[in-house]
Amino acid sequence: MFRPSLPQERIMANLASRRPRAGTLARAGIVLAGLLLACGTLAAELAGEVVSADGPTMRLRPQQLNSPVRPGSAVHAGDRFRTGPGARLELRMRDGTALSIGPESEFQVDEYRLGTDSQRSFYTLARGLVRTVTGAIGKVRHEDFRLTTPTAVMGIRGTDFTVEHSLCMPSAGCDDGALPGERLRVSVHEGRVAVTSAYGTIEVPQGQTLRLAGRDGIPMGEAGTPPAGPQIPRPPRAPKRPSALEDHYQPVMPGELGRRG
Repeated sequence: MFRPSLPQERIMANLASRRPRAGTLARAGIVLAGLLLACGTLAAELAGEVVSADGPTMRLRPQQLNSPVRPGSAVHAGDRFRTGPGARLELRMRDGTALSIGPESEFQVDEYRLGTDSQRSFYTLARGLVRTVTGAIGKVRHEDFRLTTPTAVMGIRGTDFTVEHSLCMPSAGCDDGALPGERLRVSVHEGRVAVTSAYGTIEVPQGQTLRLAGRDGIPMGEAGTPPAGPQIPRPPRAPKRPSALEDHYQPVMPGELGRRG
């Protein structure tokens, strides 16, 4: 059956009515972006969960809005946590590692893998305090666990230990007698911890505390000044070392957890 052709104006009106509106496109774009971000989070390695969160806390994830930390929420590789004054966070990782993050701290899960062929548990403490009771990762291969700070890197030997990183400001004055700058305190409650800085590697045994000063991680003595350095072969005309450094030293000092040096 023959149908007369529609006027051109009516055809154009019909086409215009079928076009999606700008508001609809915008809403679809927002939904799509949300789905892509969610897929990115799921793609990141599931590392553990938040056991408890007290006080002002914040989770930072790449390409996502910062959000308060909720107990029971998942922890993924790449997550960064910040705690405010008086706040505390406890994380439980899939391998059984327990992490207790203290007030005014910044802590990140750099990399986490728990597989039959590959395991890795890497963290960074940018500032503040964290106590770690290690789990399965690192029991066989110690290099599979690593905790990095601006001053030094911690490796484990089956361990329960606390790391505190702080900054001694010149305006506040430093009560430990050393120059202003970075401070690192490592207290070992069980096992051993290998602390590696630009100064060298020191193993801290159970019940001992090591204190380091400066970006180079120089060990500090009981009075807070750098103790003697290790014996290092020197050429005959090598420059004289600073008077604060002697030939013999005990870099690991008996410490009390919670007492600042």
